[in-house]
Amino acid sequence: MALQSLCNRSAIALQSLCNRSAIALQSLCNRSAIALQSLCNRFAIALQSLCNRSAIALQSLCYRSAIALQSLCNRSAIALQSLCNRSAIAPQSLCNRSAIALQSLCNRSAIALQSLFNRSAIALQSLCNRYAIALQSLCNRSAIAMQSLCNRFAIALQSLCNRSAIAVLSLCNRSAIALQSLCNRSAIALQSLCNRSAIALQTLC
Repeated sequence: MALQSLCNRSAIALQSLCNRSAIALQSLCNRSAIALQSLCNRFAIALQSLCNRSAIALQSLCYRSAIALQSLCNRSAIALQSLCNRSAIAPQSLCNRSAIALQSLCNRSAIALQSLFNRSAIALQSLCNRYAIALQSLCNRSAIAMQSLCNRFAIALQSLCNRSAIAVLSLCNRSAIALQSLCNRSAIALQSLCNRSAIALQTLC
């Protein structure tokens, strides 16, 4: 009875340990998943914010550049017109060539501005892409690391349960053997006592 009770208590304790370990493992996996999701969300928000700020800064730069270019062209046209008006003797061909040169300058400046905008947009897109790839890579590595951690914990838990079960079974077997040996010795001793008592009684009679 005592042996059976010991085995039962050991089995219950082992089951309780396995249950608590499984709950702890599940809790760890859940917290890791939540932490990973939170990290990914913060990175995504930071990436979106960076892209938004960069796009706003780029748009603002383009607007300011366009305004500055338009202002320069306007001032140059006014200055050229004023020069032509003041210089009545100035050849018309000179004014025409100056107007053509001014128009060419404005055109080249507009092309340069458009090229700057395009290059900046490409650079911004490339930056966002690299950030997105880095974020995805980080999330993937974190997920793999978390899965690996959970797997190692599960293997360790299974190994602990197996070793504990073997230890309990071994203890029960040894206890049963010891109990059987004790019963056998007790039976032999009892049989020997009975035999001696019978012989003694036979002698007395």
